[in-house]
Amino acid sequence: SAIDPCAALELRAIVDSPRPLVFRWSCRNDDTFSNALSRITGAVLLLAQGTKEMTMLEKTYEIVVTATDFLGATSDQVVFPILKMSSAAPKLTFMPSTLEVFRDQTVMVKVVAEFSECPIEKGSLVFEWSLASYSKGTNTVFTGNVSVFAATGSQLWVPGGVLDAEATYTLAVKAYMDNDPSKSSAGMFSMQVKKRDLVASIRGGAEISASTTRDLVLDASDSVDPDFASDFGQADDLHFAWTCTITEDGQVFSPCRTKAGVQLDLAAHATLTLDANHLSAMYPTAANPYLFEVKVSKGSMMSQYFTMPVTLTEAAIPAVSIGSSCGERLADGGIKVNAQDQLVMHGACS
Repeated sequence: SAIDPCAALELRAIVDSPRPLVFRWSCRNDDTFSNALSRITGAVLLLAQGTKEMTMLEKTYEIVVTATDFLGATSDQVVFPILKMSSAAPKLTFMPSTLEVFRDQTVMVKVVAEFSECPIEKGSLVFEWSLASYSKGTNTVFTGNVSVFAATGSQLWVPGGVLDAEATYTLAVKAYMDNDPSKSSAGMFSMQVKKRDLVASIRGGAEISASTTRDLVLDASDSVDPDFASDFGQADDLHFAWTCTITEDGQVFSPCRTKAGVQLDLAAHATLTLDANHLSAMYPTAANPYLFEVKVSKGSMMSQYFTMPVTLTEAAIPAVSIGSSCGERLADGGIKVNAQDQLVMHGACS
């Protein structure tokens, strides 16, 4: 951040701690300024207009803050680099100050400029945005369309699906007076794009009742990488593996077998179908259902699992399923929705 010779300075340290804290402020590249800061023990550093404590112009002051609780535990240092400029310039503030988003979310960042307190002629402000840096692991080159960051105006809008998951973007904005471009300020905005886990699911509710008189279809095609849910063909990158077990004596899991003792051979596809002939060769369930589990994997991501209990009877019963596209699917087949959300359920019977 930067301030001009007439501006005030306010820095606020935020620490998540249930205990009372004492803050220690200093400047690691200016001893005189550091001595002035040492008297501040609160979370807010506030210097009056002109920041007389910062005696040198065109210098970047490296302000450091730490927090200590009553047990003596001290936080890591946080450094605020502040450039004190020699000429009047607008002060830039970002809303929000930082941002964490997911890849599929739309990004909206706004910059607010305050005119300098110095006695200069006021004019309209011009804003120019750009991508200053990018990092994802060891990669520092953004291979996407950088033009989405080349915007003018006080707001930057980036549509969902453009950013890379698990990446950090630093955006630069320059603000200057239209009647005097030499009166300018620059600011940096950091944005982190997080990554979600894969979501595994099997259609049909929390349990399926199957019959030896008809085919059993287990459909895991709703499984998804949520960061790419809207991308066409994203499901092609998912890999599926199925297993079937049944509990014996309430605690031992054994592979599902036919009456002849042959272990089930399950195809590695999103949809698993066992026809009536296969089901007729299996024992009907009693107290314990068959547990069909799908493993969903993608590249180096952590695999996710979903288990569907299936009861099997020799009686001819209809195939009934229930589901919903609302809310968040839980590992047990349930759905979590917010208190004010609409919940729409749909069922099928054949």
